[in-house]
Amino acid sequence: MPYSETANAFVYDCMAAILYNMAKEGLISEAQVDAFNLPLYFCPPGEFSAVVEKNGNFSIEVIGLTNPSPWVEDRIDIAEYIKHIKAAKGGDVEQTFSK
Repeated sequence: MPYSETANAFVYDCMAAILYNMAKEGLISEAQVDAFNLPLYFCPPGEFSAVVEKNGNFSIEVIGLTNPSPWVEDRIDIAEYIKHIKAAKGGDVEQTFSK
């Protein structure tokens, strides 16, 4: 599954669009949006394997991407999902935009 199709990609793309709209409305500055950086990086399996193998202290026996959809039994509770994002990244957002 390409990263662009994951829930994380959707959430962060929406967050970017919201921040740009807030800047257009003058609620925050464009400089704040440009300076905002969430320290996240989702590497593809091949890149991850190369770094681990280069290290030499570990080996990878099996690696692959998972699709969480088969494990989801009910509809995803978006409000709950957003609470998790807020708990993990809310401090970064507040630090940048509460100035």
